[in-house]
Amino acid sequence: MAPEVLAREPYSRSVDWWSLGIVIYEMLVGEKPMLRPSTGLVIPTFLAGDAVNLISGLLQRDPLKRLGSSEEDACDVMHHYFFRSIDWMALLERRMQPPFIPEDVRLSEDGDQHLVLTPPSEGSLAMEKEIAEAFRDFDYTAM
Repeated sequence: MAPEVLAREPYSRSVDWWSLGIVIYEMLVGEKPMLRPSTGLVIPTFLAGDAVNLISGLLQRDPLKRLGSSEEDACDVMHHYFFRSIDWMALLERRMQPPFIPEDVRLSEDGDQHLVLTPPSEGSLAMEKEIAEAFRDFDYTAM
């Protein structure tokens, strides 16, 4: 979550740009970013300069300085050098070819065909009633 959300401060759409920075970091690095209060963001040296610049801009702690938080909004992000090869209009019109097409797509074709749902046992239903009673006065539960 963006720092302003964690601090319970008012926030704007710039929290979404923070989240995009987290996702891009995780996709490029393969793990969650290390955000240290004293040193800030730890970025591996193997990332290209344009990726480092993009991630650093999106993960700017100050939401007013964060990439995408100006009046230009998404245009700031779209025009970043990291995305220089993207024809945004072609992408929006679905005319752009993906850079990678997986060969084996069987899992996406019939992934739920072999799913077997087991009905809950009588004991678990009784337990659910006890648990529900314990949380009766709560405004929200995820049950």
